Amino acid sequence: MWWEQYGKDKMEQYLSAYQDLTGKSFFKHFWSKEDYDLYDIFSWLAELELLCPLSLLEEYLSECSSGREQADEKWVFMAKYLITYMKGLQTPKAVEMLFRIVEEIGISDKGLFGVEDLLLESVRMDAGSRRGYYGYDSSDFSGADLIRPFLSVEEHRQLFWILERHTFLNYPDKYTSFLIGVLSKKDHLLWFPKEEARKVFLAIAKTGCKKRDGEPAENISDRGRVGRTSIKEAGNGKTASSVRAKEENRGYTERFQLAGGEKQKHRYAVYRIV
Repeated sequence: MWWEQYGKDKMEQYLSAYQDLTGKSFFKHFWSKEDYDLYDIFSWLAELELLCPLSLLEEYLSECSSGREQADEKWVFMAKYLITYMKGLQTPKAVEMLFRIVEEIGISDKGLFGVEDLLLESVRMDAGSRRGYYGYDSSDFSGADLIRPFLSVEEHRQLFWILERHTFLNYPDKYTSFLIGVLSKKDHLLWFPKEEARKVFLAIAKTGCKKRDGEPAENISDRGRVGRTSIKEAGNGKTASSVRAKEENRGYTERFQLAGGEKQKHRYAVYRIV
């Protein structure tokens, strides 16, 4: 693209010349229309640090506290550029933006900052799948790739726990495949020590045995809520606790099952973890 030949100084000169000639800031375009060329320009300006996507997101979140509907109307175009910038989670700012959205808004496929598709596609959990009315219906989520060289160990874990919880609450039938896939990848041991991964796997296997032997399930509560043995705490060797969360935009209860057959299906992974 032509603008990529310009460094920061040249781009600043170009932006200044544009304003002198038109009497308007070039950045106004991001607020007033959607244009495919502008997506690339936005990312390039962000790379040159001539605009800050994270600061823009924080501005949106702040305005939401005064009125979500009014904020959405103002940010309808800018939000598209911010979401596009985040795709692939290829920069530290993009990942930090995801963390802020999850913290303040949650993971959804609706709204200006509905980031479910972006999140699953970025970590390759959507491979071989297609979105249906109730979400992704064919992928087993086992291909998750969480490695981002610029993230710290703690940030990798934070990304994992976000995906772990979202998968458990929304795609319980794919939960075992997701965990086995993550824990079986050698690269993931850089941020998830093998001994901890082994503890988590054994916790999964134990739950699977209980289901196979007909013992009471530990993970289902009332309609619209899910309780579970915390795999996170099992991995840390702590006492199990129950986590409850509302399932938004769903008119039915999803039941998490770790059947003996599912455990058998993934038995090959034991040798890679244990």
